[in-house]
Amino acid sequence: MNDTFSQEFRLTSPGGGFFDYLLGLYYYDSAVERDVTIAGVRSNIAGNVSFPTPASVVVNRATAYVLADMLTKVDTVNKAVFGNLNVRPVDDLTLTAGFRYLLGGRRRSGSRVDSTRLRSLLRHDAVGGLLMEQLERELTTRAGVIAGLVGGIVIWIYEAAVWVARRT
Repeated sequence: MNDTFSQEFRLTSPGGGFFDYLLGLYYYDSAVERDVTIAGVRSNIAGNVSFPTPASVVVNRATAYVLADMLTKVDTVNKAVFGNLNVRPVDDLTLTAGFRYLLGGRRRSGSRVDSTRLRSLLRHDAVGGLLMEQLERELTTRAGVIAGLVGGIVIWIYEAAVWVARRT
């Protein structure tokens, strides 16, 4: 399953004047669910496997086989506000500044359930769960100068900074 929804709203001024601006809001919501079956042999436990020759492997115990179902779900929500301002004090010179503030969050949940066949071999239920939540705040700012020179040459000079705060 994969459900995604995003929406962006922008308010823009007419271009070509002394100044122009853009303000906007952004929303993103995604839910991804994955169901995977994993099969393998636990070779890291002493006695489960042996290597009679360098090119062969022998499984010594039936419990060495691993067959598990992994079900995970990741929900992501991002919200942002952004803006940009351009000022043209003289022809062929634009001073520009912008920002974006992002508030994002991710929630991951899942479970690992060994298959019925493996549970009967191991004679117990191996059920585990995990839950992780992460909140992220990010502020990006930038400022710059765009200058048009003789012969159609354009120079862009930008300075940007990003501040990130994460909480898990």
